Amino acid sequence: MQKLSEHLTANHDGDWRFEYIDYDGMALHCYLPVDSPGSYIIVDASHYNILETGKAIPQGLIDEVKTVLEDSFRIYVDWDATDKPETWA
Repeated sequence: MQKLSEHLTANHDGDWRFEYIDYDGMALHCYLPVDSPGSYIIVDASHYNILETGKAIPQGLIDEVKTVLEDSFRIYVDWDATDKPETWA
């Protein structure tokens, strides 16, 4: 989730905000503090997939977020699946 947060603020808009919420489990609510209520993305914090997006989020950004999440999940699973995950943590 940290990589996603860093990516959005560094490459898109420094005003992105992030908060963990309960969404049938832990989720990260990413949103822009603007008047449009459709400027948000909700990401499952356990499975690294998008649960919901607002109508103001363009498909290109959704695709980009999916790529960042897939890369982050792959890294998380790879070190965690080793016989000594504490070494890689």
